[in-house]
Amino acid sequence: MNVTETLKVSKPKPSRRARRTLVCLLCKNKKLKCDKGRPSCKRCIESKRLCVYESDGKPYDNAISPEDETIKSKNIIRDKSSISFMTANSTNSSPAEGNQKIATGNITPSDYRKPSYISHENDGIVTQPIITPNSSAPSGLDSDITSDIYNLKNSNWSGSSNRESHTTANTGATTVSPRDALSDHKGVSAGLIQTPSDLKMKPERITTVPNIMMDLWNPRDILVSYGSTTYYDLPYGTHSVAQSDPYLRALCACLHGDTITELRARLTSISSNTPGLSRNIAVNIQSPQSDTSILLDNNHYKLKDNSDGPERELHPLKFIEKAIVKWIENSNAQVSNQLPLDYFNTTYTIDDSMDPNLLSSLQTLVREIELILMDKPVIDALLRKFYEEIYPFYPLFDIRSFETNLIYILMNSNGKRYEFNVYNNNIRKKLEMLVLFLLILAITLRSPNLDDEQYRIDKNNADNSARQLLIYAQKLLSLLNGFKFTNENIICCLLYLFIASLLNPENRDVDVTHDRILTLKCIENLSMTIGLFNDPSLYPRYMNDPSKNESFHVFRRKLWIGLQSMKLEILTSNGGANCLDVQYLNTFLGSTPDLISNLSSRLETSSEVDRRIFSIQEDKYHFHILLSRLMTSCTTIGQQQNLQEILDNIKVVLDFMHQRFPLPRLNKKADFKNIIVEPSWRGARVDVGSLEAIEIFHVNILGLSSVMSIYNKLIFHFEKECINSSEKYERYYHKFFLEAINIYLQLANLVTDFLKEKYDHIMSNNQKYSINKYIVFALVRMWLVEMSYAARFSYKKEMLKQQRLANSNDFFNEQSDEDIQLNTILVFNMSHIKQQMEATVNLAVEKLQDPYFGCYQATLMVRYLLYVMNNAGLAEVMNNFWDRAFNTTEIPEYVLQKLNMKWGLSTKGTNFVAKYLMNPESLQNLNLPLLKQIQYMFDETTFYKHPTHETFEIDNSPPGFDNEEMLNQFLESNFDLFLGVINDNLGELPSL
Repeated sequence: MNVTETLKVSKPKPSRRARRTLVCLLCKNKKLKCDKGRPSCKRCIESKRLCVYESDGKPYDNAISPEDETIKSKNIIRDKSSISFMTANSTNSSPAEGNQKIATGNITPSDYRKPSYISHENDGIVTQPIITPNSSAPSGLDSDITSDIYNLKNSNWSGSSNRESHTTANTGATTVSPRDALSDHKGVSAGLIQTPSDLKMKPERITTVPNIMMDLWNPRDILVSYGSTTYYDLPYGTHSVAQSDPYLRALCACLHGDTITELRARLTSISSNTPGLSRNIAVNIQSPQSDTSILLDNNHYKLKDNSDGPERELHPLKFIEKAIVKWIENSNAQVSNQLPLDYFNTTYTIDDSMDPNLLSSLQTLVREIELILMDKPVIDALLRKFYEEIYPFYPLFDIRSFETNLIYILMNSNGKRYEFNVYNNNIRKKLEMLVLFLLILAITLRSPNLDDEQYRIDKNNADNSARQLLIYAQKLLSLLNGFKFTNENIICCLLYLFIASLLNPENRDVDVTHDRILTLKCIENLSMTIGLFNDPSLYPRYMNDPSKNESFHVFRRKLWIGLQSMKLEILTSNGGANCLDVQYLNTFLGSTPDLISNLSSRLETSSEVDRRIFSIQEDKYHFHILLSRLMTSCTTIGQQQNLQEILDNIKVVLDFMHQRFPLPRLNKKADFKNIIVEPSWRGARVDVGSLEAIEIFHVNILGLSSVMSIYNKLIFHFEKECINSSEKYERYYHKFFLEAINIYLQLANLVTDFLKEKYDHIMSNNQKYSINKYIVFALVRMWLVEMSYAARFSYKKEMLKQQRLANSNDFFNEQSDEDIQLNTILVFNMSHIKQQMEATVNLAVEKLQDPYFGCYQATLMVRYLLYVMNNAGLAEVMNNFWDRAFNTTEIPEYVLQKLNMKWGLSTKGTNFVAKYLMNPESLQNLNLPLLKQIQYMFDETTFYKHPTHETFEIDNSPPGFDNEEMLNQFLESNFDLFLGVINDNLGELPSL
C-alpha cells in the first residue's frame, strides 16, 4: 500500500460530527486542566510531551512537539547524553532521531514511523507515533523502564521473519510485546503482562563448581573517611557493600555529590542575598573556577524562578530536604543535651566514705531525677510493660533480684512519686540499680505502642522524659567510672544503654554505625576483663562466697549470652567475626554442656518464662557459632578465601536455621498464643508463643541477609574475573547471581509478609518494638541490592543502545534478534525490580516511616531513585554526573575531595566510567540465558504487583512537594550551624 494512501482519512459527515474538543488529547485522557494553548499547551511543554489536538481528522503533522518550541532551551538529560567518554561511534546518531514530521514523499520503510489510529468519541481520527529503533521516545527522557519499549523493532520476540505479525505462524499463539502493552486497542487485556515463554527459563541450580582460592577483600573497599571521622568498616557493612560493587559505588557517590553540590549552591545563594550572614563558604583555593557561586549561573542547578518557566531536573535534595531539616533539628537537640565534662574521668571515688564535694553533687543529681520521675502507678505500669515486651528479647538480669533491690532504693512515701534512698551503705550498688531502673524506664517510654491513656503520658512527653532519664543514667554511669570499677552490674547497664540507643525510633541510623560497633566491642572487652566467657562454676571462689548465690551465677550467664546475642545481630551478621570469637563462643559452651540446665533448672525458684526464653537463646547461641564460622571463612583479611569452605558453611548455616527456626511454623493458622503470668514480675503477662515466633522470624532475617551479602560479594568478584577469562568464570558468575536472587526474593517475601501483618495471628503487636529496627536494617539492605541489580541492567541496556546507535548507518550490522530479546528482557527485569522497590517502600512508609526517622529518610531517597528509574534511567543520570565531574568545573573541587575520601572515587586518574562501567566486557556474562532465568524467578514471586500496562506508561511529571522554600528558609535561619555540618559531617548524607 502506498504511504500517502495510509495517511488519507475519510472525512465524516458534518451532521454526524460531534463538537470538537478544544483541550489537547493528553490532558483530556489524563483528566488534567489544559490551557488550550496552540500549537502546544503549557503542560505538554513543561513535561516535554508531544501535544496533539483533535483537528477534524487531519494527520498529526500539525502538532508540534514541545522540543520544537523550546529548541533553544536546555534539554535537561538528553543535552548531555553524548558523553565524552563514550565510544567514538556513539555519536553517529540516526537521521530519524529528533522530532520529525511525517512526510508524504519518499519515505523508506526503515525510516518510516508507522502511525497507529485510534478512534475517539467524536469519530475523529488521531495518529499516535510508534517510534522506530533509530528514533527517540517522545518523552524527551530515556527511562530505564520505558525507553526501549519505543526502540524495539515492530516484531515478535521470538525473532520470526514476519516483522509485522504478532502471531506465531506454527502455533497461532499471540506474543505480547511491551509496546503492545501500551495500548489496549491491540487486544491485550488490562491484567498482568505475561512474559512469553521464549523470554524466561526455569533456573537450574549449579550444584558443583571447581574449588578455587579467592582474594575477596581489598582495603580500599572497606575504609571510610568523611569530615573528622575515619574508620575501617565491617566487611558486610553498608559502606563496604557499596564500595565492593563498582556500580553501586558510582551510584552512591553520584547521589552524595549531587546532594552536596546543590546544598552548597543554596547556601551560597542565601549568603549572597541575605544581609548579615557569613559569606565565608569554604571552597578550594587552588581551583577558583570551581567556586560554587558559578552554580547559580548554571541552569542545571538554578532554582525554579517562576511557575511559568520550564521544570528543571529534580535532584536528590528535593526529595530528602524534609529529612535534612529534621536531621538538623535532632542535631541541635543532641548538642544541647551533651554531658558536661566534669562528669568524666573524675578523680573522686564513689563509696560509703566519698568526698563531701562529690556527695553534694550526687545529692543534687538524685534530686533532679526525682523531680522528672513519673507518678507511682505509671512507674509500676512501665516496669510491667518492660517485663512483658522487651525483657524477653534482652534478658540480661534476674528480675526477682532486681525487684528485691528496688525495695531498698525506692522509698514508698505518702506522696505521688517515689523518692530515692541511695546514701547509706552499699552506695555503689544502689546507684548501679538506680541506673538500671532509669534505663528500663527510658527504653519503655520510647515504645511506639505506648498507650497514652493507660500510662497517663502523651507521646511527646514520653519521648522528652526518656531523653532526660537517659542523660541522667549516663551521668551516673560516668560517676561510677565503670572502666576502673568493672563488675557485672556496670556491664548490664552499659548493654541496656546500648539497646536504648539501638531501639530508639528517633535514631537516624539505617544500619550499624562505627560508633555502635566500637561501643559493643568495648563492652565485650569489659566482659572479658571479668571472665564472663567461662561459666561461673569454674571459679571456686564464687562457690565459697555465701553472697554469690545461684542467682548470681545465672546473672553472669545471662550477661554473656545476652552480649553474644547482640554481637550476632550487630557484628557477626555484618562480617565482624574472627577465629578468636569462635573460640570464646565454644569455650563457654564447652564448659557447660547442658546450657539450659545451668541457666535455669539449678535455680529452684526460676520462672517458667525464663526457661522458655533460654531454650530459644540456646538455639540462637549455636546459630551464632555457625554463622561466626561462616563469616570467618569468607572475611579473613590478608588471606585467600576457600570457595568450597564458604559454600559448605553456608549450607550448614541454612540447614540449622531451617531446622531450629522453621518458617512454616509462622504460617500455621492455629493460635500459638501462650501467655504466662508471672506474679513476681508485677503480674506481667508474657506471651511466650509470640516470643518464639518473633525469634524465628528474626533469626531468618539475620541468616538470609548474611548469606545474601556473601553471594553478592561473590558476584562482584567473579564479574571482575570474567573480564579476563569469561569462559572460565561464567559458570561461577551465573551460579552466584541466581543464588543471590533466590535468597533476596526469600528475604523480600519474609519482610513484606511481616509488614503486611500476615504473622499477626501469632506475633504480639506490642512485642514488635524489639524487632522493628532490624526490619529497617533489612529493608535498607534490600534496597541496596535492588539498586545494584538495577544499575547493572541499566548499564547493560545503555551499552546495547550505544551499540545500536553506532551501527545505525551500517547496513551490514542490523540489530540481531538476540539483541532485541536482550533489550526486551532487560526492560522487563528492571520493571520487576521497580515494582519490588515500590512494594517495599510503600509498606515501609505505611508501617515504619512515622515512628522511625532512619526509615523516613531512607524511603525519601528510594523515592528519588524510583523517580530516576521511571524518567531518566540510572545509567544516564550517573554518566551525566561523572561526565560533569571529569570534564567540567560544575562540581566544586572540595565536593570531589569528599567523594574521594568517602567512596574512594577520584577524578584525578583514569575515567572509571569508561574503563569499567561502560566497558562491554564488564557485563558480557550478564547474558540472555542468565536474564531468562532471573525473569522466571521474578514471574514466580508474588509479594509485589507484577508489571501491568500502566507500568510502561511514561510519566515525566515530577512528584508534588508541599513547600518549595521550606529548606531554604530553614537553611537561612540555621545558616552558621549548617555550614559546619556541610564542611565536617555531610559525609553521612545521603542515607544510601
